[in-house]
Amino acid sequence: MSKTQNSALQVANSILQRSLDEDNKISHLKLQKLLYILHGWHLAKLDQPAFYDLVEAWRYGPVVSSVYYEFKNCQDRLIKKLGNDQSCVDEKRCPQFKKVADKVWNRYKERDSFELVYLTHEGGTPWDIARHDKRSEIIDNDVIKSYYRELLEKLGEAVA
Repeated sequence: MSKTQNSALQVANSILQRSLDEDNKISHLKLQKLLYILHGWHLAKLDQPAFYDLVEAWRYGPVVSSVYYEFKNCQDRLIKKLGNDQSCVDEKRCPQFKKVADKVWNRYKERDSFELVYLTHEGGTPWDIARHDKRSEIIDNDVIKSYYRELLEKLGEAVA
């Protein structure tokens, strides 16, 4: 699996920029779920992580802690601005990222946070597997990739 130069905060800011551009603001909970789903699609389609940060299996779902701490003060309010560093993924230099991010945004932007919670917390999801493993709080990228490859095949989406 190849590496990426993108941080999770850059990817989160890219998602937020879409939400702000369309005046479709999202909560911190929805941001975490979209970030995780985008990461899964990116792994499945491109065999590359969307960001280099680790995804953790917290009690209430998959979380990227750096993004959590950046936006935790928003609580359940809608996020109205990008994270403090204001940087997004350079989508002109990463056209494959843009393609995947656009697909994920367009597919899930109308779903509410709790629908996304349900999708990411179902039995057999990478989060569920990591929570039952007890050896690590990290959700392995290979497990995420495998799960999302199967899911994308069921959805009729081409994979890498």
